[in-house]
Amino acid sequence: MIGSLTISPRRRRCGLYCEFLRGRGVTQEDLIAHLRRLRKTLGCPLVVVLDNLNVHKGQRLRGWCERVKDVRLEYLPAYAPELNAVEAAWGHGKCVTAAGRTADDADELEALAREAIAAAGQQRLLRGFVRGTRLPFQFDLPSRRNPSGAQ
Repeated sequence: MIGSLTISPRRRRCGLYCEFLRGRGVTQEDLIAHLRRLRKTLGCPLVVVLDNLNVHKGQRLRGWCERVKDVRLEYLPAYAPELNAVEAAWGHGKCVTAAGRTADDADELEALAREAIAAAGQQRLLRGFVRGTRLPFQFDLPSRRNPSGAQ
């Protein structure tokens, strides 16, 4: 599975975008295709925060980002899943939605995963996953009445 938790440019809305890859791991080509779809869907430049999985650091991915010029890669420190908001979303699905449930085959497992992702996709939860990382993402910007942010 490939997943991205997005924060809008104005940091007012979050989104959870997931794709299922049956019977295989994620490749650089899968990741590039996922990012292409995100660029098309969101219609804005991307800053992508990744963990240190080898596929996230590959030369093809970095070369693609250099060519498209509007996708910038940033990496979390090694061995820091607590800083990865997507990991929090996966954990919520495993511990809350799927807790105590089993799947008899790949179709049932995918259906359960889709249900867990849909449940984790609520704004309140997505913002909580991001805030839980304690990274300096902000959701509240100055209001239109007071654009300087001064009180």
